[in-house]
Order: sequence, then structure tokens, then C-alpha cells
Amino acid sequence: MKKYAFCPQEILFSSTTRCNLKCAHCDIKKYPGVLSIMAAKRFISACANKGIKRVGFTGGEPFLETPFLLTMTKEAIRQGMSFSRIMTNASWFRAKKDLMTVLTRLFSAGYDGSFCISVDAFHRQRLDKVAVFINTATAIWKRPDVVSLVCVMG
Repeated sequence: MKKYAFCPQEILFSSTTRCNLKCAHCDIKKYPGVLSIMAAKRFISACANKGIKRVGFTGGEPFLETPFLLTMTKEAIRQGMSFSRIMTNASWFRAKKDLMTVLTRLFSAGYDGSFCISVDAFHRQRLDKVAVFINTATAIWKRPDVVSLVCVMG
């Protein structure tokens, strides 16, 4: 029998457990700390050296740690990696101007991946904000497929 070694193709960073929503079903333990950018850089370098080619971001809400997203996007590009997705609730921003600023900075940093938005009865985020996020991301990346939705019917 042939043995197969575990060989991941992608890593997902969860830089924070903080979130702007308080979903009843969420089992993520909330800790005040944030993943160190230096530790994450060392880890992404080690992953790249082992042949891992894709990076994604999750959380908590990853956009609550925008400096981490921007820095790690640039580092992933430096390491020759591509992107899979950012898992988001798409309602973390206060105003459309804030959203535009953050997404434009992420685009300028080289993020070429997608956004996966969890939208369902459990999250209860404002759907008007989700729509603004989708329209803004689509306009900035000039791609109709930059956003996907994950929905659980309850």
C-alpha cells in the first residue's frame, strides 16, 4: 500500500477572533490578541518553501485587522503565492467611504482573490451593507465574480 503524506495546498490566516457581529451559532472563542505580523510572515515563508501556493483570510472578521490583511497580501505576493478568498460578513464598515478606502488599498496591495460572504438568518447583518460591499468590490476589481455568497437556510 502506498503511503501519502499530508500536503496542504492552501493556508488560511485568522488574524483575529474579533467580530462586529454576535451570532448565536458562532463557536469561535473571542480573544483580545491579534496574530503577530512577524510570526505570520515567518509562517508564510515556511509554507511557500514547502510548496504551498495559495493564501486566504478568515476570522473572526478579517477586515477588523486591515493592517494584517494588507501586509500579508504583500508578503504572499513577495513569496510568489496567489489568493483564494477572504471570508467576511461584509458589514464591518461604518460608511461607504471607509469601505472604499480599505478595498482600494487591498486592491493596490495586489489582492487578486475573491470575497466569500456569509449571509443567512444566523448572521443577521444588514443586507443593505452587504449589497454596498458587493457593488463596491465588483467596481474596484472590475470583475462580476469577485464575490460569492454562503447561505444557510434556517
